[in-house]
Amino acid sequence: TIKKLRSLLRESIRLRMMSDVPVGAFLSGGIDSSLNVALMTEIMDRPVESFSVAINNDKKSNELKYAKEVAKTFHTNHHEETISNKDFIEFLPEMVKIQDEPIADPVCIPLYFVSKLARNSKTYVIQVGEGVDELFCGYSLYSTLENFNRSYYEPFSNLPYIIKKCLGGIGKVFLPEKKQRYFDWAIKNQELFWGGVNIFSEKQKTQLLNKNYKYNSYTDFVEPLYNGLYSKSSDYDFISKMIYMDIKHRLPELLLMRVDKMAMASSVETRVPYLDHKLVEFALNVPSNMKIKNGIGKYILKESARGLIPGKIIDRPKVGFCGSADSMMSPEFLNYSKNEINKSLWMKETFNLDYINQIIKFHVDGKGNNGMKIYSLINLCLWHK
Repeated sequence: TIKKLRSLLRESIRLRMMSDVPVGAFLSGGIDSSLNVALMTEIMDRPVESFSVAINNDKKSNELKYAKEVAKTFHTNHHEETISNKDFIEFLPEMVKIQDEPIADPVCIPLYFVSKLARNSKTYVIQVGEGVDELFCGYSLYSTLENFNRSYYEPFSNLPYIIKKCLGGIGKVFLPEKKQRYFDWAIKNQELFWGGVNIFSEKQKTQLLNKNYKYNSYTDFVEPLYNGLYSKSSDYDFISKMIYMDIKHRLPELLLMRVDKMAMASSVETRVPYLDHKLVEFALNVPSNMKIKNGIGKYILKESARGLIPGKIIDRPKVGFCGSADSMMSPEFLNYSKNEINKSLWMKETFNLDYINQIIKFHVDGKGNNGMKIYSLINLCLWHK
């Protein structure tokens, strides 16, 4: 499997190196971008142009030292950019125009700045790592939910309805709302995984909106996707089902959308070697126990990378690309979001502003992390404006 995977990766990257203009790579210093740079270096007769971005004073998401280490290992011509909270806030009104639709992902902001860095460096085609986490189970959520499904959700779902109903009633008394929903889903024989970008629960949506739009996320959206999968076969393990859902939705509607729109705003073309159709077909047939092994996500990809990139890069903990909602929730940003949302007549007509202000206050007071909720709402507010 390793031999075949390496062969397909090399072929995919080689095909995407064909260009009349300079080709470079976004380099975070994680396994995906580092492996990309390593294989590009094998092909090129000059240094790879590599580009990294970080957020000022955000130590949690700053991976510049790893990117520099990889750049040094492969002798790339390395460029980096550091952006501030001020950059975040000032770019938001322009960002929503570029997005053209409310793609609620704060990663759009550093993606724009690193794309502009590539353009200013006269590198007009960039290789990116989108798709690899979906194909090879790079998200910790996959492992967490797989364990939860095997140990609790599936056994409970298979109980007789009357027992599930009774146990669910008891659960609603003692469990927080976030966990109560699992009882509701299991009682209705619904799938556990609804996709990797669920920001508000169904109950929170009803609290958020001023009127009932009678939209059911499960029956109107999730169930039809699963029906498409089951029309081919019902014999899929849980990990394969999660991968299918994210490939059908999160990948095209969010991840590829954000990198394409932000890069093209700087007149930079992005290419996705991990999504070559031959590589995807092969990856989807790799057994799930090679993708997650002993709790290690992307296991087979990591083993394929050994000997090609430094071991410390392969084995270091995964860090999300800078620009997560966690890293941008500065006091200035929270204050800006609150002011913009509260002065919007459309937000006032459509949403329960008291509830939104509670969400913001809960985050400001340090009682929990509502970063993605707040970012989704300010993104929608600015887009409508």
